[in-house]
Amino acid sequence: MFKNTIILYVGLLFLISYQLKAQDNIPKVTFNYNFIPFDRTCARITNVEIEETWIKELHENLDKFRQAWGALGPQLLAKTVQKTGRPFKQKELHAAMSLCDINSMSHPLLINMRRFLYTSTDNKPEFLDFFVALVFHELMHIYVYDIRSEIGTTPLLEKYQREKISVINHLHLVALIKNAYIQLGMEPFLEKLIEEDSKLGPIYARSWEIVNELEDYRHFIDELKLKN
Repeated sequence: MFKNTIILYVGLLFLISYQLKAQDNIPKVTFNYNFIPFDRTCARITNVEIEETWIKELHENLDKFRQAWGALGPQLLAKTVQKTGRPFKQKELHAAMSLCDINSMSHPLLINMRRFLYTSTDNKPEFLDFFVALVFHELMHIYVYDIRSEIGTTPLLEKYQREKISVINHLHLVALIKNAYIQLGMEPFLEKLIEEDSKLGPIYARSWEIVNELEDYRHFIDELKLKN
């Protein structure tokens, strides 16, 4: 009995230590939305109105989106870092939310929230898991960019050098995304994500085609791993 208690206690300490170490290797991600100055200026430039109802709904649901990320996002990041052996360079990242008619991006980190609101989608918002996936996607751009800045080109990048640069920039990224969801046992959602991503345009469809059908996704991840 005493021996089993000791084993359980040691195992618990190991688990706590592992979790704390994982937290040290991934950034804390924060979210906020302000109409002024960015969205107001962006709306003027794009000449596309941002409706007051959208702004109100987003402000009222900020905590819901933060909680959705907090429940799953850190796990996705931790599985990524665990696989490559490379910690994030950033300790904290701030994601600015936007309702302007522009795409989400990683540099600067900006998340377009239109598709996740009832008022801006005719009461057909995407599920919160897709919000988390979008944030994860943009964070992987930052992560892969930092690694590739260190290691330069790779054999697989050379192999696909004739692809569009946007496709090339997504190859290691979608491989990491696939790995994280598989590691968390979320294959059914991963299938939906790939399907929805591929609808966004040929860049995403081609990136997933290469990683899913033409190559073993793990080979892309191997190229990013920290060498001993």
